[in-house]
Amino acid sequence: MNRGGRAWRGFFPVGEELTSGRPDMKEGLYFGTELPACHPLVEAGIPLHGPNLFPDNMPELKESVLQYIEAMNKLGHSLMGAVAASLGLPQTYFQEKYMRPEPLSLFRIFNYPKDLLASIDGEERWGVGEHTDYGVLTILRQDSCGGLQVKNRSNAWIEAPPVHGSFVINIGDMLEKMTSGLYRSTPHRVKNTASKDRLSFPFFFDPNFSAVIQPVALPPMLAGSIHRGDEGYTRWDGSSVEDFKGTYGEYIIRKVFKVFPDLAKEANIDETISAMAAAVAELNARNAIACK
Repeated sequence: MNRGGRAWRGFFPVGEELTSGRPDMKEGLYFGTELPACHPLVEAGIPLHGPNLFPDNMPELKESVLQYIEAMNKLGHSLMGAVAASLGLPQTYFQEKYMRPEPLSLFRIFNYPKDLLASIDGEERWGVGEHTDYGVLTILRQDSCGGLQVKNRSNAWIEAPPVHGSFVINIGDMLEKMTSGLYRSTPHRVKNTASKDRLSFPFFFDPNFSAVIQPVALPPMLAGSIHRGDEGYTRWDGSSVEDFKGTYGEYIIRKVFKVFPDLAKEANIDETISAMAAAVAELNARNAIACK
């Protein structure tokens, strides 16, 4: 991750990523949309944008990862088309309003090592603690180990066992915001209790970095079905999806700086957001990027 800088790319070891302020018991590789050095968001040093880092001794990994990202982007658009239809909207509604010119796509390969201590000094340790995902959808492929748990509306934790040949689809914070809570962001956590390492492959399908996130107009019948009594889920960092106003970039940058504190040490968050706004304005003015 140090080599990837603020692009948030590369390998991170066990314990370097934080959830609920505690180290996660997982390691992994971080990838995203491949962007050239001349891209204005890359030139501005905006987090989450830049080239990927691939090991030199595995040339086939780059092709596989980039093909997977492309396929998951197509699946993400298809799923959001179905969500739009369920709300009585045109199937391209979310793509045109929130994903132009392209979604923020982030792909992870996580390994949850076996044989890590279940607790230290009486405190339970998790592969990743309770949290919700930030964006629109998470498309998750997991191996056969199990260990994923989700919290239902009764605040009970239930297992989400792996089903061969399938994906788990998590709703993220921004879809909750867009639908005024009709679709709720899913609290979940992971603990590897298997006798072998656990692998998972989450793909985060998120709004464009510069998209301003606002609720859509719901049909009266759907608006009346929102469960008002369970609003206000308290996230581990104290943030409120209902109260958030701004671009997705602002939301996720504040999250990233809490998950990876070393990034926060490198840059002032307000300065980063200002630089982001300037870079986005430049990108919009160009309307297209032409690398020579």
